[in-house]
Amino acid sequence: MKNLGKLTYAIITVFLTAFLCSYFNDFGMQNFYYSLQFPPFVPQSEVFPVVWSMLYALMIVSFFIISLNADKQSFKRCNMWYLGQLVLHILWTYSFFVIGAMGAGVIILLLLCFNVYKMISCFSHVDEVAAYLQYPYMAWVLFATYLNIGFVYYNGAFAF
Repeated sequence: MKNLGKLTYAIITVFLTAFLCSYFNDFGMQNFYYSLQFPPFVPQSEVFPVVWSMLYALMIVSFFIISLNADKQSFKRCNMWYLGQLVLHILWTYSFFVIGAMGAGVIILLLLCFNVYKMISCFSHVDEVAAYLQYPYMAWVLFATYLNIGFVYYNGAFAF
């Protein structure tokens, strides 16, 4: 029963993040995204939900592994980095897709990269597999940082 609570926590935190980010993303897609000048290598819109579904699933599994294997102190530290990256992810999506603050988005993504790095580091002290499951997320956040910088370059920090 205790493990069910840990799994539920991992699922709920990711689903809340996914819901908010999807809502913000849809707002931007409907209002201005397609009017932007795109940097090279922007994937087709259909790619993003597939990638994010996989990344969110990996987040859930990874954090659940941490919750099963971490001592109390390690769990608190890992949970702080885990929740921090979720909050930064929401903040970036809001910044980019709702208010169009693409320059601020770059700063938020740099903070997110640092946060994900620290989360992976924290996870690796508890369980190597849980840490490895976060590498695709780190790669995607780095790619998103490149794209965000490209959007700023081609459209300015505030595109609309």
